[in-house]
Amino acid sequence: TMIFLLYILAAAASAAVAVYQYFLWQSQYWRRRGMPGPDSRPFYGNMKEINNFHDPMPLKIHEWTKKYGKVYGYKEGVKNVLVTSDMDMINEIFVKQFDAFYARREPPLAQDTDYNPRVHLFESRGSRWKRLRSLASPSFSINSLKKIRPIVEDSAIKMVDLLEMRHGDGKSFNINGFFSEFTLDTICRLVLGQKESNMFNNPYIDVVQSIFLQNLDRPVFHLATGAPQVGKAMRNLASKFNRHVNPIFQILYADIEKTVNARVEERARSGNPEIPSDFIDLFLDNAAEFDYQNHGEFSTLNSVTKALTVDEVIAQAVVFLLAGYDTTSNALSYTTWMLSRHPEIMKRCQEEIDEVCSDSSISYEDCHNMKYLDAVCRETLRFYPLAARAVSRTAMKDTTIGDYDIDKGTIVMADTYAVHFNKDLWGEDAEEF
Repeated sequence: TMIFLLYILAAAASAAVAVYQYFLWQSQYWRRRGMPGPDSRPFYGNMKEINNFHDPMPLKIHEWTKKYGKVYGYKEGVKNVLVTSDMDMINEIFVKQFDAFYARREPPLAQDTDYNPRVHLFESRGSRWKRLRSLASPSFSINSLKKIRPIVEDSAIKMVDLLEMRHGDGKSFNINGFFSEFTLDTICRLVLGQKESNMFNNPYIDVVQSIFLQNLDRPVFHLATGAPQVGKAMRNLASKFNRHVNPIFQILYADIEKTVNARVEERARSGNPEIPSDFIDLFLDNAAEFDYQNHGEFSTLNSVTKALTVDEVIAQAVVFLLAGYDTTSNALSYTTWMLSRHPEIMKRCQEEIDEVCSDSSISYEDCHNMKYLDAVCRETLRFYPLAARAVSRTAMKDTTIGDYDIDKGTIVMADTYAVHFNKDLWGEDAEEF
């Protein structure tokens, strides 16, 4: 018995050493290739540095670019990430070699991008992405944008009224909360069919903010990133019970599912509306039955089926809600901040608005004709690029870019901050607004 126990202990110790050696070997991937970059730890890689809630990932990436140069590598668990701010490489990755980099970075706890029925536009890839994109594109046509203008204007007017009430006491306040409420209110009216403005009383605000404020420096994220097969098993187990690994997403998906199913029942009773009232109607007009459990990314049905499943409608509504909320509210907040710091620019914007907008109502054409205001918004986004982490792709096959051989599965990320402040591109005053 004692000898058997010793055998068990020896086998366990050998297995532990083998596992450690494997993760140690993985952590030295870039060093073996002679690629500069930060030292990475076995299993974790550089997750501790990039998932620091108080030191956002894009700023850490930019800090490393200053230290290691235009091209370097780091580790996200066992995943290899190549960072570049070289414009020729960026053009190769995002344009010329799209066939090799057609997939985005896959979140560690994301659902299966090929077979999960609720994959949205941002997570999908290949022919499924192409199909979803072609079905979503009409939502952003000029005619569609013109139709939604009255709703956006109504929410904007109500926000201005609330701002005037808040400003009445003469005290300073954080305007980001108002822009967050305004953005979510507008999206809920456009995407989910919310009938009236619901600012500062929106049932989605808490769960949406929780998603963006969640701390990624948690064991479950490290486990899914350091051991992708474990993360995959967690996702598959959750899918069998029709649940999401992340409980916050589970709440959001459940709420959106209720909204979509209620709309499906309403349309079954009264018939399809002649003019879609929101994005859900637009998507449901293209809905059909389709089983993604048995058809993957490269299924021929992706190229011939010009329809969405109800599950896909739910997924698109979720991503429209999330993708639009954080980026838009922060863009408005940063623009307001920059205008407050540059009163002379704010005055020019006001003069252009007074000149172009002849009455209280603002048309789509008016927005298009305010060139200076548009330039101010673009310059703000140069200073504060939003969703910078999303500017990345995954190599779907082995390829070569310039002097660099890139293995299949490598994540390639553009350092947006480095590009936006590159004096070779923007001149010596690149750091001036």
